[in-house]
Order: sequence, then structure tokens, then C-alpha cells
Amino acid sequence: MPRVTTLAEAFDFFGTVPRNPRWAWSAVSPDGKTVAVTLWDHERADDGSVDFFDTDKRVRWMGRIGNRDRIKNLRHAIAHCDGKFRVVRVIAKDINADPRRIKDRIADPHTIMQIVRFDEDTGEFAARPL
Repeated sequence: MPRVTTLAEAFDFFGTVPRNPRWAWSAVSPDGKTVAVTLWDHERADDGSVDFFDTDKRVRWMGRIGNRDRIKNLRHAIAHCDGKFRVVRVIAKDINADPRRIKDRIADPHTIMQIVRFDEDTGEFAARPL
């Protein structure tokens, strides 16, 4: 899998463009056919799925601009991409740090996720790999 030095490069791997590469958690391609979403690697289940409902941490990220932008991009994925998105795996230097710092970014060319639950008010979502 291609390791990259910036999130902008990881999004670019999928042809997606973040609204702002400094705080973006997701991006959409100019043609609207691809959505890419960052996922902390340690938050993925053994089967690759994610579930961000009812987590203790949601209070910290719900109001952040990256989440508000991701809500818009997940809505786009549901409306225009059959609920599918590509994955930028983000590896933390220390998973217990707050805030976490990024050690590595990996544009994962092998994983396509399908949104299975989504709350567009909070940004909570669950997705599984196809």
C-alpha cells in the first residue's frame, strides 16, 4: 500500500480533493464519483469495519470542522456513490494521546467501505468493507 507524507497526497491517490488539507477528514473527487475518508487504523475492527456510534470520544469531535465536512461528504457518498467510500488509513504515533498525532498515512487501494448507518446530525456512522 502506498505510504504518503501528507493527507493531501493520500486523498490525491484516489483523485479526491479535500476542502482544506490541514483539517479535512474526507474528500470528494471533482467529478463526484469518489469519496475518500480517513480512518484511524486502531479504531477498525478485526474485520475492517468501523462503528462510531455511542463512543465516549464523540463529544470531542462532533463540533469540529473536519466532522461537519465529513458529514457533507458522507451524504454525498450515500446519494451519489451507493454509500461507498475509499479509505485513507491513518496510523497514530500513540493511540492514547489526546490529541493524537499522525505517524503514517496509507492510501488503501484494496479497501472500499459501505456505509451501513449514518446520523447526519452528529456525524456518527458505521461502515463495513466490501
